[in-house]
Amino acid sequence: MNLTVYFLILLSAYCTNAQLFPFFNLFQPQQQGGGLPPVQRVGQPPVYFLILLSAYCTNAQLFPFFNLFQPQQQGGGLPPVQRVGQPPNGKLRACCARLNQADGECKARFCNFDALSSNNVLTFLSTCQARGPTVGQMWDCASSRADHTGCCQNLGVQPGCMAYCQTTNGVPTDVTQYLFCLNDFNKIRQCFMHYLENHPNINGQF
Repeated sequence: MNLTVYFLILLSAYCTNAQLFPFFNLFQPQQQGGGLPPVQRVGQPPVYFLILLSAYCTNAQLFPFFNLFQPQQQGGGLPPVQRVGQPPNGKLRACCARLNQADGECKARFCNFDALSSNNVLTFLSTCQARGPTVGQMWDCASSRADHTGCCQNLGVQPGCMAYCQTTNGVPTDVTQYLFCLNDFNKIRQCFMHYLENHPNINGQF
């Protein structure tokens, strides 16, 4: 079972906390007076129910807590810049091409800003974190190890996620920390791309 499914299960477990959401008492196990006879399963296994329940819980109209996982209004725009050299994705791929110690499959799948989105970042981490220095090196290529703090502030990134913006010493690779910043990751990625519009990548390539 991959990390995404674990996250969905944890999310479902949160939703089923009856102290916070009494409605979900409907889904809590009840005390039984005796044993239950075996039954033949009909339909999908329980993990599909957990995934559906997670999707239901993300409805912010019913559960405002899950606004954390919904797109937020940006704090402001970014100034236009004149592109110098390749577009950001080209500079990112050129950087990844020099990562001889990084995993080839991870570079092929995720060395692209379109693949490093809020929807895909957990998949990237769960797939590549155990493959040597891959995650750290690819983050360096994406972030250029530059200080994107001002850009992130302009876009309204929450203060607790600024560690992903000030990347001069790299960025955290702990998967659990990403859960709290998923909502802001597309903004952070936008800052990485904006920087590469008129700067070289970390290897000095335009």
